[in-house]
Amino acid sequence: MRKCVIFLILVAVTVFVFAACNSNSDSQTNETIQDPQTASGNQNPNESTMQTEHETNLFQHPELGFSFEYPSTWEGRFTVENLPGGDEDGAARGIQLFHVATQQDLESEFVGWLFSIVRTSAATWTNDIPAPFGEVLAETEEYVFFINLPSDVQWDFDNPQGASAIEYQEMEGQLDVVIDSFRLME
Repeated sequence: MRKCVIFLILVAVTVFVFAACNSNSDSQTNETIQDPQTASGNQNPNESTMQTEHETNLFQHPELGFSFEYPSTWEGRFTVENLPGGDEDGAARGIQLFHVATQQDLESEFVGWLFSIVRTSAATWTNDIPAPFGEVLAETEEYVFFINLPSDVQWDFDNPQGASAIEYQEMEGQLDVVIDSFRLME
């Protein structure tokens, strides 16, 4: 009798595991991916679309002399702002990317920061970016280009399962695409 009960428990556990795995694979195959062409359009006039096998778009900033790719699923989900300052006396210049839905949900322009890319004078560069909050992307004789990342929560931590929080975290998890594709322009 005891062997029969153990056998039935094993069968029930096996059926449960099989059903759970099967339902998970069904949800993955039915996932809808937003077409980047239906997004609200380019956020910057210097931005152009470049479809590759990785489905990325190309962001170019000719004035600062760099470009990078970002996942095409980001299209219409971020804004780009220039960092204040200029090249006078070696002051850093750059851009910041913000997650639109987080700013809208929290009704603030000071949240949703994804990253900044900064160009600073090589002569005044001190390499004081604390890991893991950034890294040097490129260096020339004249400039150092680096990425700054948030050191705190930039999404709605009161609603971590909300759509904007989940979307922000997905984008944050894809920052390696930006970092790996960063290039200097000639």
